[in-house]
Parts: sequence; structure tokens; C-alpha cells
Amino acid sequence: MNATILTLTTLFVVTIFAHHNPETSYRNAIKDLSIKYYHAEKEQFLASYSEKFEKQCPGLTEKFNQADKIFDECVDKISANLTICETARRFLLKCTQPYVKIANDCLPEDTKGLPDLLVKIVHSGNDYLCKQDGESLLELVNPCVWANLDGPERKSCREKGTMILAKYLEKIPSTKEFCGDIKGLRGCSETLVDKCGSPVTRRVHVGLYEALVSPCS
Repeated sequence: MNATILTLTTLFVVTIFAHHNPETSYRNAIKDLSIKYYHAEKEQFLASYSEKFEKQCPGLTEKFNQADKIFDECVDKISANLTICETARRFLLKCTQPYVKIANDCLPEDTKGLPDLLVKIVHSGNDYLCKQDGESLLELVNPCVWANLDGPERKSCREKGTMILAKYLEKIPSTKEFCGDIKGLRGCSETLVDKCGSPVTRRVHVGLYEALVSPCS
């Protein structure tokens, strides 16, 4: 369910890009392709999990169909006069809300609120990146970040991340557990840039991590 929320968020971002492209035919092609991908993902999800969730959220397929209509109406209200960053700030949380509600209704009591948190994390990360200048954005792919990936500290961080993901595949975490886990990766965000000499590189990477974690505060 949470993977579906992230897929929808990705769809929203792609749809924004398509909406702002000046070439109408190209814009429609991108939008149609992204929507086709979403529907394929949705059908796969419903085929795999609808029976499992039916007791907790009966009528799941119909709820998704209704949410699709609300999502389309929301996206259609986006003005091409807005920048992509302005559009994401104004519409990301709003347009994905119908799906967040479905996810919350279907999740166990102790995990409710997680889908909303995930969308807020994406929103916060987007807002942070939109405030950065070009130099800072380029530093996100500075080769120094990927240096010595096999070093003991970086290997330890990869193992920690793998263990967290494996745990989530066994059981969906509560928001408290999820926030505790990502806050526990703070040291890894600093390890990622420990080979970088520029303070700009370190600042933008650690700043992005702080932005992603901020909805947990």
C-alpha cells in the first residue's frame, strides 16, 4: 500500500512535468504513459492485495476508481503559468490526499498515518531542493559522494538500510518506528559526504537529509 502511495506521488511529479511542457502532443504522450503505468501498478496491487484488505476496507477497487477521478480533477486545475516547484508546493499534498485516505483506512491501527507521512516527506524534500541554487543541486551528484563505497563505515550504513527494509517487508512500521529508523540514519548522511572537501557538498547533502526527516518532528 505504501509503495502504491509512492507510485502515485511519482505519477504526480511526472504529470506536473507533462503539464508544463509547451508541446501539447508531447505533454499528452507523457501524461498518457504515466497514467498507463499507474493503472498497471494499481491493477497489480489490487490483484495481489484486494482480498487481503477486503475485510478492513471493503470495496477497495471502487474506492480507487473514485480516487482516480478526484486525482484527475485536481491535476486538471494546475495552471501552466506556475513553475514546477510552485505546483508541487500547492498541489502535491492536495492531489494525493484521496489515495492517502484509502491507505490509512486499510492499514492496521498502529500504522495509520504512515502514508500521509511518506507524502509529507516527499513534499519536504521537494521544497528543500526547490530552494537550492544550481551549484548546490549539482553537488548532489558530486563523484566524491560515491568514493570508497566499500569502506567499513559505508558498508555498515548499507547493511543498516538493508536490515530496515527487510524488517518493513515483514511488517509495516508505525510512524513512530519509521521515524526512529530514519533518524537513526543521521550518521550515515554524514558518512556519505565524509570524502568531500567542499562545505557546499556536505551542506546540501546533510540539508536534504534534514528536510526529509523534518516531517517526523
